[in-house]
This record gives sequence, C-alpha cells and structure tokens, in this order.
Amino acid sequence: MKNFFLSSLVIAAIVVSAAFVYPSSELRSGMSEITIVGYGKANNSVENISTVDAIKFADVEVKPMFEGGEPDVTFRKWVVQKIIYPPIAQENNVTGTVVADLIIGTDGKITGISIRSTPNPLLDVEIMRLLLQSPKWTAGQQNGKTVSVSYEFRFNFILQ
Repeated sequence: MKNFFLSSLVIAAIVVSAAFVYPSSELRSGMSEITIVGYGKANNSVENISTVDAIKFADVEVKPMFEGGEPDVTFRKWVVQKIIYPPIAQENNVTGTVVADLIIGTDGKITGISIRSTPNPLLDVEIMRLLLQSPKWTAGQQNGKTVSVSYEFRFNFILQ
C-alpha cells in the first residue's frame, strides 16, 4: 500500500507540476519574489530502502557530496536555480516549510522520498518534482564501504 501511495504521489507531482510550471518570462507582473532555503540531496528514482539500513547524515564518516561540493553550498545553489514556486500557491498566499526525508543510495540516487510535514500539498508536489530531477550524489562511506545515508531537508517557501 505504501508503494502504491508513493507511486501515486510521484505521478501526481509530475502532472500537477506540468500544469502549473510557467517560464519566468510568462509570469504576471506583480508576482512575489520567492526565497527558498534548502539542505539536501536528490536524483531520478524513488525506491524502497529501509531507513533502518541507512546511516543518518550526521553520523556517517564520509558525507555524501553534491556535484563535488558541500551540500549546504552546492545543493542550495542547485535548488535556487531549479525550484518553481507554484503560481496557484502564490495566488493563494501559501507559505511555509516543507520537510522532506530521503535516502541517498549507495549508487548516489535519491530514494525513499517522504514528506514529513507541509503547509500545503501544492508545495509537496514541487519538492517531489525537484528531488526527482536532482543529479546523482557521491555516496557516503562508513568504515571504508559505500553506504546509504538518510537526510532531512527543509524547504522554506516565502512570499515577499
């Protein structure tokens, strides 16, 4: 049942994102500027890896890397370039923080994405779309072996 729900969420994320994504040149004048703060990692598949098998990011000896750099810098930069504040969420003054949990697999792909908390499902859809597009990470290591690493990301959606 959990797999069905996650698959449905991913499909919904793709469909809803496609319906509400507009190039910035087409945005109506007066739209709010968006500030997004992100910590995280991601890629193009959602698989089931038990969080029991994953080591927490804070506890792993060699941290996963995003595009060759520290995630706080490189992932944040990537998020700012790729994220789209859903226009319908802006029109309805939807703001707040989406907390996403995920696992960076031994192959560097993001797996096991789950939304822990959210102010609105429209923002969830955008975060799922974003995480599913992320390039591969360099996997973490523990005791000289490549391991899966669990990570929590917070994405703040703010209208200015």
